[in-house]
Amino acid sequence: MSHPVNDEILEGLYEEILNDLVCKNLSLGITCIPMANLEEIAAKEAQKRFEELSQWLMFLLLLMKHINSS
Repeated sequence: MSHPVNDEILEGLYEEILNDLVCKNLSLGITCIPMANLEEIAAKEAQKRFEELSQWLMFLLLLMKHINSS
């Protein structure tokens, strides 16, 4: 199930990654990679980073719970 905040975070990651890919390719003079390919790469990387952020958040919440129960 999706939540609007999660969707917003994921979209922000996607836009940031896509922008970085486009800028890096242009700065290197690479113009032959189709935008659809860059969008696919950005979507996969955004999902990966989102999942990593989720894992860190769970770790921090568990750590805080442990500290507060001590």
